[in-house]
Amino acid sequence: MSKNRKSYIIALMAAVLAAGCCAISRADEVAESSRKIYEANKDAIVTVEMVIEMSMDSDKRETKSNSTGVIIDPSGLVITSLAESNPGDMSERLMGGDSSMQMTSKVIDAKIRLSDNTEVPVDIVLRDRDLDMVFLRPKKAADQPFKYIDLSQSAAPLLMDQTLTFSRLGQIANRSISISLNRVSAIVTKPRLCYVVSNINSLGCPSFTTDGKIVGITLLRTSAGRDDSSGSSIYDKMLPVILPCATIQNAAAQAKTASPEKAVEAPAKTAVKPAIKPVVKPPVKKPSKTPAKKPAAK
Repeated sequence: MSKNRKSYIIALMAAVLAAGCCAISRADEVAESSRKIYEANKDAIVTVEMVIEMSMDSDKRETKSNSTGVIIDPSGLVITSLAESNPGDMSERLMGGDSSMQMTSKVIDAKIRLSDNTEVPVDIVLRDRDLDMVFLRPKKAADQPFKYIDLSQSAAPLLMDQTLTFSRLGQIANRSISISLNRVSAIVTKPRLCYVVSNINSLGCPSFTTDGKIVGITLLRTSAGRDDSSGSSIYDKMLPVILPCATIQNAAAQAKTASPEKAVEAPAKTAVKPAIKPVVKPPVKKPSKTPAKKPAAK
C-alpha cells in the first residue's frame, strides 16, 4: 500500500471518528437540555381527570378519561385536548351530522391532579371544537400561585428542527412524565399555522425546542362534515399537530374571565297540570220489557 493511500485511509477514519464523536456530543446536549426543561416545567404539566356520561340512542353509560393538561396561568388555568379528554364532544363534528352514529356526552365531574398528587376540582370554562381545545379553571382560588408555562416565551421551529414533547403517563406508570424527541416534518400555514411532527403519542401536551422555548400544545386537527371521496375514512379527517402559542393565547384570554359551564344539565321541570275530574254520566235505564199477554181462556 502506497504512503499516500495509507494517509488517505487514516484521514478518512479520523473524519468518521470525529463525526461520530460530534453526533454523540450533540445527543448528550439534547439529553441534558431535556432534563433541564423537565425540571423547569414538570409542576405545570398535570393530569386532567373527567367523569363523562356518554349517550348513543337510548344507551347511557359513565366513563372516566385521563389526559395530559398544561397550566398556562398562575391562577391555575389549564388547557387540554377536547378529543383526548372528552371524545364524545368531537363525534358530531367528525361524523358530519350523521344521526345514525351520533354520540353525545356530558361532563359529570372534572379535576386536575398536580405533580404532588394533589387533586384540584375544576370547572370547564371554554371549549373550541374547531381547534380541539378545552380550558379548565379551579373552582376555588388557590392560596398560592400555580406553577405555569408562559406561552408568551415561545419559539417558531423550522422544518426538520427537533422538538421535545412532554406527556403524563397513566396510573400504571404512577403518572410519570414521558419525553419524546421529534422532528418537524411539515409546517401547515392555512387555514391557520400548525406544525406536524414525526411522532405524537399523546394530545394536550406541551412541546418545546431543544433550547427550552415553548412551541405550542399537541392537539387534534379535524375536518368537519362528510367526505364522500373514494377511499376516505374518519382517519383522513384527523391529524395530530402542534398548535402554536399565539393561537392558544387568543382563546386563553377569553377563558380567564369566562363563566363556568354547568357540570350537568338539570332535567327540565314538567308543569303539573290540574287534575281533571271525571265526568260522571247518569246510568242509562234499560227499557223494561212488557210481559207477553197470556192467551185468553176458552
